Amino acid sequence: MTNNKNEKEKFYGIKINDDIPKLDKVNKYRNKVQLRFFGKAFLIKRKDDEVEKIPLDNYSELEYEGDYEIEFINEKNEVFNIQIRIRRAFLFLILFFISALLAFMLCFNPISDNGIIQKYFGFIDFSLLSVDLDKEEKNTYVFDVNFKNISSTSEEISLPNTMKAESVAKNKIAPGVQGEFSIIISTKNSTVDMKYSINFENITNEKPNNLLFKIKGQEKEYKSLQELEKELIGKAKKHSETEIIIEWYWPYEIENDKGTQDIIDTSDGKKLESYRFKINVNGEEVIK
Repeated sequence: MTNNKNEKEKFYGIKINDDIPKLDKVNKYRNKVQLRFFGKAFLIKRKDDEVEKIPLDNYSELEYEGDYEIEFINEKNEVFNIQIRIRRAFLFLILFFISALLAFMLCFNPISDNGIIQKYFGFIDFSLLSVDLDKEEKNTYVFDVNFKNISSTSEEISLPNTMKAESVAKNKIAPGVQGEFSIIISTKNSTVDMKYSINFENITNEKPNNLLFKIKGQEKEYKSLQELEKELIGKAKKHSETEIIIEWYWPYEIENDKGTQDIIDTSDGKKLESYRFKINVNGEEVIK
């Protein structure tokens, strides 16, 4: 004989608050829930005939009261549909108690000197019934910034200090040198998603003409930090870490209508030594 309980509790790749969610009924919770899974998960939003699928990260949390539909695809490519309902039970009990108390008062004469209502009021400490609704909804905003090849945002940054080892083999600043630095945004301890923007300040004018910038993993090149910072805007999801790697390089023998620019590159070698700037990283809550 098959054990139905074991079948229902068989792990298929996802847990909600460390429990295996049921597929044949709505999974009900009184507080926020956390999803842990192996595979892919999507939050399904339906409006009329349109269906929107929002990707969810591992350890994502659902914290607001309401009904949720989750589509989960495990590592075996099996698809599961999970229904979740979050209800704030404490607030419901308070409202139920107040309603019952009002109904009770209507059944008796509250003006009576020795009435039941007066005795009942004398017994209850109403200070215990105060509910701080805002407290339940308070979020934690944590936006930390760290760097690689950069000591601090409060100090000036010099590109020669971020050069790769192969670029400084001859200890010479010239065409062919390259380097990179990283900006690391951490929202691991934040309970909300954060928007970020990165700006470069106090930029000197001593940039070599042919020096280029790139965001690692992308093909587009930028001729200045002012152009680059327009692309450094994004969203850092809660409980995550985002690393943005900025690559810079000085190509060999760039040509134009007048031929190679070796003469320009030679004169620009000294400019790179004095090319400095500051980095400013801003973060703010994502308003849903």
